[in-house]
Amino acid sequence: MSLESTTDGFSSSDLHDDSDVSTHSKAWLATVPLILSVIMFVTMVGNFFVVLAFIRDVKVRANVANVFIVNLAVVDFLTASVILPFNTDWLVKDVWLYGEVFCKIWCALDNALLNMAVITILLISWDRLCLLTMGMKYRSFQTKRRVGMILFACWTVTLAVYFFLAFAWSPITGEYNIDFDTNCEMEYSANLTATVIINTLNFIIPFFFLVALNSAIFVNIRRRSKGSVGPSPQVNNVYDKSLVQHKDNTAPSRSNGSKKACRESGRCEPHPVAIPDAPGRKETPSEDAQNVNRTTGDTTTKERRFLARHQKAAFVLAVLVGCFLACWLPYQITSAMFAVCAYDCVSELAWEVTNTILWCNATINPFIYAATNVHFRRNFRHFLLLDRWTCDGCRLKRRSVNKDDPLRDTMNETAY
Repeated sequence: MSLESTTDGFSSSDLHDDSDVSTHSKAWLATVPLILSVIMFVTMVGNFFVVLAFIRDVKVRANVANVFIVNLAVVDFLTASVILPFNTDWLVKDVWLYGEVFCKIWCALDNALLNMAVITILLISWDRLCLLTMGMKYRSFQTKRRVGMILFACWTVTLAVYFFLAFAWSPITGEYNIDFDTNCEMEYSANLTATVIINTLNFIIPFFFLVALNSAIFVNIRRRSKGSVGPSPQVNNVYDKSLVQHKDNTAPSRSNGSKKACRESGRCEPHPVAIPDAPGRKETPSEDAQNVNRTTGDTTTKERRFLARHQKAAFVLAVLVGCFLACWLPYQITSAMFAVCAYDCVSELAWEVTNTILWCNATINPFIYAATNVHFRRNFRHFLLLDRWTCDGCRLKRRSVNKDDPLRDTMNETAY
C-alpha cells in the first residue's frame, strides 16, 4: 500500500469521525442552541401561565371564549415541550438518531399541532364575530358543551389525517424518499403535488377565511359606530314606553257628559295639576322627555363602551392575522421549493430558519391573546409576583358598566 493511499484513507476516516462529533463551528454551537433554548423556555412558560390561569381563576373559566385560548395554549405548549427539543437535538448533531417509527410519530404530531393552532385561531375569530353579531343570543348559542364538541372533533380529525399520511403514504404510493437513518421528514414532502395540496389546506384557505372573518368584524364595527345598523333595541324599548306613558298622562280626565254638566251648572273647576313629589303622581310630559333623554344617554354610553371593546378586539385580531402571515408564509414558500429540488435550491440554513420562525408563532400567541385579556393579565402578574406594583382590579372596577347589562361580564373578560 502506498503512503499516498494510506494517508488518503487516514484522512477520510478522520473526517468521518469528525462529522460524527459535529459539523458546526464553535460559534454556531454557542449561539444557535442558546437561541432555540430561549424560544422553548419563553413558549413553555407563557403558555403554561395561560393554562394555569384558566385552572386558578373562576372568572377566566366562566367565559366560554377563553376555552379557545386555553386550547391554543395547550397546542403551543406541546409544540415547545415535545417538538422543539428533538428538533434542536437533530440540528446540533446534524443527524437523526431516533429511527423511522419515532420520526413518523414526531412528524405527524408536529404537523397536527401546527394545523390545530391554525384551526383554533380561526375559531377565535369566528367566536368574536358571533359575539358581535348575535348579541343577547350569544350566551345561549356558544356553550361550553358546543365548544368542547367542536374542539374534540378538530383534534380527532387532524390527528387521524396526519398519522395516516405519516405511516400510509409510502405503502400506498410506493415512494420511499427519506433516509430515516440520518434524516426525518414527512415522506410526502418530496412530492410537489402533495405539498401544494397540503399547504393550500393548511395555510392558503385558512388565511383567506381569517381575512374574511376579520373583515366582517371591521365592517360591522364601522357600521355600528356610524349608526347604520340601527339604534339599540334597549333605546327603542325605552322610547316606546315613554310615549305610552306620555299618552296616558295627557289623556282627558273627564268624560263628555261631565264636561256638559259642568258648563250648564257654571261651576267648572280648573284642570287638576299634578303636584311634584306627590305619592302615586303621574309624570308631566317634560319629565317624561327628561327621563327618555337620560335613559337614552345611558344606553348610548353602553353602546360606546360596547363598540370600544370590539374595536380593541378587532385590532388584536388584525395583529393576529399579521403575525400568522409573517410566521407561515416563509415556511410555505420554502416547503414548496424543497418539494421541487430539495436541498439543491433550498439551503439547510434557510430550511431551519423558516421552520424556527413557524414555531415562533407559538411563542407570540400568549402575548397576542392572553396578555390583552384583563383577567389573564392579572394572573400573569400574580405568577410573576408583580401584582403588588399594579392594581388591575381598581382599573377593572372603574371600567365596569351598568350591572343590568347582560353582556357586561362577557365583554369585560373577552378582550382578545
